[in-house]
Amino acid sequence: MVEFAIATTVFFLLIFGAFEFSRAVWQYNIVANAAKAAVRWAAVRGSSSGQTAATATDVHNYIVTQMYGYPEVDTVTWTPVDKKRGDTVKVVVRSSYVINAPRLPTYTLPLRSAAKMIIAR
Repeated sequence: MVEFAIATTVFFLLIFGAFEFSRAVWQYNIVANAAKAAVRWAAVRGSSSGQTAATATDVHNYIVTQMYGYPEVDTVTWTPVDKKRGDTVKVVVRSSYVINAPRLPTYTLPLRSAAKMIIAR
């Protein structure tokens, strides 16, 4: 019985650890996909696209739709700031994953993804 108790404890720690790790990777994929999608969205909405050029607020609002309710902080920069065809837009999305395990201290894992693209229009 002692052997069974030790073995099941180790087994369940491994299983639940794998679940937490999988959820953290899943949330990182959401952060990475939001950064990639936002930079693509901003790259086709430059000042020469025939429509109003995208602003940092517009890009932020688009990122919020891609994050599925997870909290995030984003940074959008244009180099140079003219937003013309051939300029570069960079989007950085940050979020955090909180690991909550019973009877263990809470740990916050910072997640960050950046994407850069040349403005097409």
